[in-house]
Amino acid sequence: MKTDTNKPLAFRRYPSTTALQCFETAARHLSFTNAAQEMHMTQSAISKQVAQLEEMLNLSLFYRTPHRISLTPAGKSYYLEVLEILKHIEVATTNLMSHSSNTELLKIVSHPTFCARWLLPALSGFSQEYPLINLDIKELAGPFFSEDQNADIAFLYGDGIWGNMEAIKLFDEYCVAVCQPQY
Repeated sequence: MKTDTNKPLAFRRYPSTTALQCFETAARHLSFTNAAQEMHMTQSAISKQVAQLEEMLNLSLFYRTPHRISLTPAGKSYYLEVLEILKHIEVATTNLMSHSSNTELLKIVSHPTFCARWLLPALSGFSQEYPLINLDIKELAGPFFSEDQNADIAFLYGDGIWGNMEAIKLFDEYCVAVCQPQY
C-alpha cells in the first residue's frame, strides 16, 4: 500500500500557547489575579483560559477555594511539563530571531550581582541604539569560566587569565566587613 508523504497530519487537539501561558503564570503565582497582572489580562480571562484548558484535558489542574488556589497533583506534573515547553519555545524563537539575516547575537556572561547592579543598568537603551543586535546574557555564579561557555564578552572577577580571552581591568574591588557591633 502506497502512502502519501505530503498528506497533512490528522487534526490533533492541542491547547493554545495562550492557554498554556495563562496556566503556567497562574500556577507559578498560585493566583489568577497576579497572573492577570503579569500577563496584562483580566482575572476572568485568565480563569477562562485555564477552565477551557481543564475542560479540554478533562481534569482539574487547580483546587479552588474562596480565597486561594493550589495545584492538584496532575496540575503540578503538567506545570513542570508546560514550563519546559514554554522555555523551549522561547529559546527557539530567540535563536531564530537572533540568527536571522538581519540581526546578530552578542553573548555575554557576567557574575549575577555585577549583572544586576552594573551591567543591566549600563545596557538600558542598548536595543533602541542597536536594534539589529540581540543580547544573550547568562549569569555565572562561580569563579570559573571555560571556553565552552561560548561568550563574546565576559564580565568576570579574578586574575584576568582566561583562555582565548583578552582581559581588560575595569576597576578595583573594595571589600567592607559588615557585622554586628559586638564582633
